Amino acid sequence: AAAILIAVLLGFGVSGAQGDKVLPLPSEKVSPQAAAKGFAGPQACVQCHSDKYDDYRASGHPKKLRPAAEARAFGVPVPEGWDWKDISYVIGGARWKARFIDNQGYIITSTGPKKDKPGKNQYNLATGRWVNYEAGAKNKPYACGPCHMTAYSKDGNQDGLPGMVGTWAFSGITCEECHGPGAAHAQAPS
Repeated sequence: AAAILIAVLLGFGVSGAQGDKVLPLPSEKVSPQAAAKGFAGPQACVQCHSDKYDDYRASGHPKKLRPAAEARAFGVPVPEGWDWKDISYVIGGARWKARFIDNQGYIITSTGPKKDKPGKNQYNLATGRWVNYEAGAKNKPYACGPCHMTAYSKDGNQDGLPGMVGTWAFSGITCEECHGPGAAHAQAPS
Protein backbone atom coordinates (compact mmCIF):
# COMPACT_ATOMS: atom_id res chain seq x y z
CA ALA A 1 0.00 0.00 0.00
CA ALA A 2 2.83 2.41 0.83
CA ALA A 3 4.48 1.79 -2.57
CA ILE A 4 1.21 2.57 -4.36
CA LEU A 5 0.74 5.73 -2.31
CA ILE A 6 4.27 6.90 -3.09
CA ALA A 7 3.74 6.25 -6.81
CA VAL A 8 0.54 8.27 -6.73
CA LEU A 9 2.21 11.07 -4.78
CA LEU A 10 5.12 11.36 -7.15
CA GLY A 11 2.98 11.12 -10.26
CA PHE A 12 0.08 13.37 -9.28
CA GLY A 13 0.15 16.36 -11.56
CA VAL A 14 3.87 16.25 -12.27
CA SER A 15 4.79 16.72 -15.88
CA GLY A 16 6.36 20.00 -17.00
CA ALA A 17 9.47 18.64 -18.73
CA GLN A 18 7.39 16.23 -20.77
CA GLY A 19 5.23 19.08 -22.04
CA ASP A 20 2.00 17.74 -20.56
CA LYS A 21 -0.46 20.01 -18.83
CA VAL A 22 0.50 20.49 -15.18
CA LEU A 23 -2.33 20.11 -12.70
CA PRO A 24 -2.03 22.86 -10.10
CA LEU A 25 -2.34 21.85 -6.49
CA PRO A 26 -4.77 23.88 -4.38
CA SER A 27 -1.79 24.99 -2.31
CA GLU A 28 -0.25 26.55 -5.45
CA LYS A 29 -3.12 28.95 -6.10
CA VAL A 30 -2.14 32.60 -5.89
CA SER A 31 -4.36 34.53 -3.48
CA PRO A 32 -5.14 38.18 -4.17
CA GLN A 33 -3.03 39.10 -1.12
CA ALA A 34 -0.02 37.16 -2.46
CA ALA A 35 -0.44 38.62 -5.96
CA ALA A 36 -0.51 42.12 -4.46
CA LYS A 37 2.90 41.40 -2.91
CA GLY A 38 4.34 40.31 -6.28
CA PHE A 39 4.06 36.54 -5.94
CA ALA A 40 3.31 34.56 -9.10
CA GLY A 41 3.18 31.00 -7.73
CA PRO A 42 4.86 27.80 -8.90
CA GLN A 43 2.70 27.58 -12.03
CA ALA A 44 4.46 30.68 -13.37
CA CYS A 45 7.86 29.09 -12.73
CA VAL A 46 7.09 25.88 -14.64
CA GLN A 47 6.70 27.81 -17.89
CA CYS A 48 10.49 28.24 -18.21
CA HIS A 49 11.91 26.03 -15.45
CA SER A 50 10.09 22.74 -15.95
CA ASP A 51 12.96 20.50 -14.78
CA LYS A 52 13.32 22.46 -11.54
CA TYR A 53 9.54 22.47 -11.12
CA ASP A 54 9.42 18.69 -11.54
CA ASP A 55 12.09 18.34 -8.85
CA TYR A 56 10.11 20.68 -6.60
CA ARG A 57 6.86 18.75 -7.07
CA ALA A 58 8.57 15.42 -6.39
CA SER A 59 10.13 16.75 -3.18
CA GLY A 60 8.46 17.25 0.16
CA HIS A 61 8.66 21.05 -0.12
CA PRO A 62 5.15 21.72 -1.46
CA LYS A 63 3.66 19.17 0.92
CA LYS A 64 4.72 20.61 4.29
CA LEU A 65 1.17 21.79 4.91
CA ARG A 66 -1.69 21.01 2.56
CA PRO A 67 -5.35 21.91 2.45
CA ALA A 68 -7.45 18.96 3.61
CA ALA A 69 -8.96 18.39 0.15
CA GLU A 70 -5.50 18.07 -1.39
CA ALA A 71 -4.29 15.55 1.21
CA ARG A 72 -7.54 13.62 0.90
CA ALA A 73 -7.03 13.35 -2.88
CA PHE A 74 -3.63 11.81 -2.18
CA GLY A 75 -5.24 9.07 -0.07
CA VAL A 76 -4.14 10.18 3.39
CA PRO A 77 -6.38 8.55 6.06
CA VAL A 78 -7.96 10.50 8.93
CA PRO A 79 -7.60 9.75 12.66
CA GLU A 80 -10.24 7.66 14.42
CA GLY A 81 -13.32 9.70 15.26
CA TRP A 82 -12.51 12.44 12.75
CA ASP A 83 -13.98 13.14 9.33
CA TRP A 84 -12.53 15.19 6.49
CA LYS A 85 -15.15 17.89 7.13
CA ASP A 86 -13.54 18.38 10.59
CA ILE A 87 -10.04 18.96 9.19
CA SER A 88 -8.70 22.18 7.63
CA TYR A 89 -5.10 21.17 6.85
CA VAL A 90 -2.75 18.17 6.92
CA ILE A 91 0.86 18.57 7.98
CA GLY A 92 2.96 16.41 5.66
CA GLY A 93 1.38 13.19 4.51
CA ALA A 94 3.60 12.77 1.47
CA ARG A 95 6.59 10.74 2.58
CA TRP A 96 6.85 9.92 6.27
CA LYS A 97 4.06 11.15 8.47
CA ALA A 98 0.79 13.05 8.54
CA ARG A 99 -0.58 15.21 11.33
CA PHE A 100 -3.96 16.88 11.21
CA ILE A 101 -5.28 20.36 11.95
CA ASP A 102 -8.89 20.91 12.98
CA ASN A 103 -11.23 23.60 11.67
CA GLN A 104 -10.03 26.04 14.34
CA GLY A 105 -6.39 25.66 13.25
CA TYR A 106 -5.21 23.50 16.16
CA ILE A 107 -3.21 20.30 15.78
CA ILE A 108 -5.37 17.29 16.56
CA THR A 109 -3.97 15.49 19.62
CA SER A 110 -6.89 13.27 20.68
CA THR A 111 -8.87 10.70 18.76
CA GLY A 112 -11.64 8.17 19.27
CA PRO A 113 -15.41 8.35 18.81
CA LYS A 114 -15.67 11.21 21.33
CA LYS A 115 -12.29 12.71 20.40
CA ASP A 116 -11.20 12.22 24.01
CA LYS A 117 -8.50 9.50 23.66
CA PRO A 118 -5.04 11.11 23.82
CA GLY A 119 -2.79 10.15 20.93
CA LYS A 120 -2.93 7.87 17.90
CA ASN A 121 -3.07 11.13 15.95
CA GLN A 122 -0.02 10.92 13.67
CA TYR A 123 -0.12 8.53 10.73
CA ASN A 124 3.22 7.05 9.68
CA LEU A 125 3.13 6.27 5.97
CA ALA A 126 6.07 3.84 6.03
CA THR A 127 4.50 1.56 8.65
CA GLY A 128 0.79 2.29 8.11
CA ARG A 129 0.45 2.80 11.87
CA TRP A 130 -1.01 5.53 14.03
CA VAL A 131 1.32 6.85 16.73
CA ASN A 132 1.24 9.57 19.36
CA TYR A 133 2.23 13.18 18.80
CA GLU A 134 1.76 15.60 21.71
CA ALA A 135 -0.89 13.17 22.96
CA GLY A 136 -3.80 14.95 24.61
CA ALA A 137 -2.33 18.46 24.47
CA LYS A 138 -5.12 21.05 24.49
CA ASN A 139 -5.35 23.67 21.75
CA LYS A 140 -1.92 22.88 20.27
CA PRO A 141 -1.34 25.70 17.77
CA TYR A 142 0.26 25.26 14.38
CA ALA A 143 3.36 27.42 14.79
CA CYS A 144 5.59 25.89 12.13
CA GLY A 145 5.19 28.63 9.53
CA PRO A 146 8.59 30.32 9.86
CA CYS A 147 10.36 27.28 8.40
CA HIS A 148 7.63 25.54 6.42
CA MET A 149 5.72 28.26 4.56
CA THR A 150 6.37 30.71 1.74
CA ALA A 151 6.36 34.41 2.65
CA TYR A 152 5.55 33.79 6.31
CA SER A 153 4.47 36.69 8.52
CA LYS A 154 4.07 36.34 12.28
CA ASP A 155 1.09 38.70 12.15
CA GLY A 156 -2.46 37.37 12.13
CA ASN A 157 -3.89 33.88 11.75
CA GLN A 158 -4.02 32.08 8.40
CA ASP A 159 -7.59 31.77 7.12
CA GLY A 160 -8.77 33.49 10.31
CA LEU A 161 -8.22 30.26 12.28
CA PRO A 162 -7.10 31.06 15.86
CA GLY A 163 -4.76 28.05 16.08
CA MET A 164 -2.80 29.02 12.96
CA VAL A 165 0.08 31.22 14.11
CA GLY A 166 0.88 33.78 11.42
CA THR A 167 -0.02 34.07 7.75
CA TRP A 168 1.68 33.10 4.50
CA ALA A 169 1.39 33.34 0.74
CA PHE A 170 1.63 29.59 0.04
CA SER A 171 1.40 26.48 2.17
CA GLY A 172 4.72 24.71 1.97
CA ILE A 173 7.98 25.90 0.50
CA THR A 174 7.69 27.13 -3.07
CA CYS A 175 10.30 28.53 -5.46
CA GLU A 176 9.53 32.04 -4.25
CA GLU A 177 10.46 31.32 -0.63
CA CYS A 178 14.12 31.26 -1.69
CA HIS A 179 14.02 33.34 -4.88
CA GLY A 180 11.56 36.00 -3.73
CA PRO A 181 8.35 37.21 -5.35
CA GLY A 182 8.44 36.25 -9.03
CA ALA A 183 5.60 38.08 -10.79
CA ALA A 184 7.88 40.76 -12.30
CA HIS A 185 10.36 38.12 -13.49
CA ALA A 186 7.57 35.95 -14.95
CA GLN A 187 6.26 38.93 -16.92
CA ALA A 188 9.72 39.94 -18.21
CA PRO A 189 12.13 36.98 -17.92
CA SER A 190 15.82 37.81 -17.93
